[in-house]
Amino acid sequence: MIFYRVMHCLISVTINVILVRGLEKLIGWFRISLLYISCGITGNLLSAILLPHSINVGPWSAHVGIFVCVLLQMLQSWHAFEKPWQALARFSAFGIILILISLLPSIDLVAEVGGIVAGLLIAFALLPYIGLGHQNGQAPRHCFPLIISVLTFAITITGFLVIFYLFPFDCGWCHYLNCIPFTEGFCEKHNLW
Repeated sequence: MIFYRVMHCLISVTINVILVRGLEKLIGWFRISLLYISCGITGNLLSAILLPHSINVGPWSAHVGIFVCVLLQMLQSWHAFEKPWQALARFSAFGIILILISLLPSIDLVAEVGGIVAGLLIAFALLPYIGLGHQNGQAPRHCFPLIISVLTFAITITGFLVIFYLFPFDCGWCHYLNCIPFTEGFCEKHNLW
């Protein structure tokens, strides 16, 4: 189990250096902080709702949320790349590696789903270049997606908090989301249930 934790720590530091640092140069420290914290809180809150008896806290949901934001940024500025398909292939390979790493027993897949949702919702509000484009030479129509994304994120977080504090429930099959039993006894061996 210590091997998985050390590996998870090394992967987290690598993602912070490669992915988070690059996006921070683009949008600044304040926006990246809001994005990182929002994705982390949303993912871990969803995990606490669906898996109340499993203690999983970590930055993985924030990393996945930032990955989604970088992917949206890449697709939005597709025309700016010299070889866009090559860049997308490299970024997709990085995403596939993240998905494969997510199958390790110490990584919370439920928190990743929350991070993806938060990353999608917050990208329109925090990333300056994501919008709906220009219309007749006017300013970008960024106001409507910003308002919708902020309201949807606020409603999502409020709903998660209400469910967590007022209507807790126990999902009997949700533990399969965090550990896929590749072999017999794989999940029991890591004391995840």
